Amino acid sequence: MKVYIAGPMAGYMGEQDYRDKIKKILRKLKIKYICPLELDMIDIGEEETNRISEVGNGRIKHTDKDILMVKEMIARDRKAIDECSLMIVYTPHPSYGTDMEAFYHSEINNRPTIIFSKTPKSWMLGIGDYFVSNYAELERVLESMLPTVDGVIVNG
Repeated sequence: MKVYIAGPMAGYMGEQDYRDKIKKILRKLKIKYICPLELDMIDIGEEETNRISEVGNGRIKHTDKDILMVKEMIARDRKAIDECSLMIVYTPHPSYGTDMEAFYHSEINNRPTIIFSKTPKSWMLGIGDYFVSNYAELERVLESMLPTVDGVIVNG
């Protein structure tokens, strides 16, 4: 099993601690994951990642370079999503990018999706397979998906 961690980035770069909490659970359960924020930091660096976040939130005007960069990021993220059998969608508020990632994973790839939200909205209700509102619930759902032999988890 490999998990894609989806969640809002544009305009919310200072609110990314949820990713570390989710990754900690995944590491504990020995589940591989892809985090698009980490991919951004590797591919374009922190300064450009923050700039694209501000462009995505409408705080600054985009340039032709930004358009090209975002198209490349989308293509890379789609490839990463294709590699994952499960997606965790952290959605405390609407996010165009997160919604598109979730739709692509769930509806185009037809793969299971965990919606992590206290109040899931519209499309998330329609494409979610599992719904959790806190980290303990997330860990329980993930554990229930792992292969077991005689009641013992045998992942990894």
